[in-house]
Amino acid sequence: MSEAFVGVSAVSDDRPLYRETNSRFWASTEHKRDQNLDPRDLKDREMAKLWLQIFAGVRGHRDQATELARRIYTETLTPYIFVSERHGILSHQPFNDRAAADQQYALAKSQPALHRYIALFDFTKNPQGPLYDEFPATATAPLPPRPPRSDTDRAGAALAVLREQTRSIARRAETNVVGVVKSADGRWFSPPFMSREEAVRWLDGVTKRPMLFTYAAIFDKTDRMWPYAITEAIGHATGSSVAGW
Repeated sequence: MSEAFVGVSAVSDDRPLYRETNSRFWASTEHKRDQNLDPRDLKDREMAKLWLQIFAGVRGHRDQATELARRIYTETLTPYIFVSERHGILSHQPFNDRAAADQQYALAKSQPALHRYIALFDFTKNPQGPLYDEFPATATAPLPPRPPRSDTDRAGAALAVLREQTRSIARRAETNVVGVVKSADGRWFSPPFMSREEAVRWLDGVTKRPMLFTYAAIFDKTDRMWPYAITEAIGHATGSSVAGW
């Protein structure tokens, strides 16, 4: 199948990110399912903006996993690290043996209902990102559409700004567990929580209304991921804000 847009990753294979983005894009729009977006078409160019928003959120899973894996590697010098995301929470397993790490990855890959995202890091071969990663539920989905790399880079830069703003708000929170969300009208809300489970339920509710927020995240100051979010979500931000966020 021809590809109207081409993206290339200098570190890790981006195809799993494209597949997951496509799955979410088609599920929310039904626009040109299993087809490429054409940059010459005005409608497709508008839809590509939404695709890029979704892609930024999808890439956030890899970014968060990489931050965690690097931290574990720095602390333990264990070269092989498996990272899994379940119910919005990242977990990790360090391995001294690559074969054992590969077996764990294969097992998780065969259980798509249990793992939203998985990644295997081999710091002897790739210190910059996962050796391979995927969203098990969409691992075999078709690839188009995909945007130019320059556009994905701009989306990544915008996401980096949002993350820094969110971390700054979380630092000022009095509780250890806090949610932060930027509403569609640009206002920030930071509800406190007594537990991570309560925060995850809150984020699940927020993500069911993607048109009402730009970015949302959960922080746990007792977690080794701090000051980074333990999980995050990207919205479409075309509606109005909701009281109580």
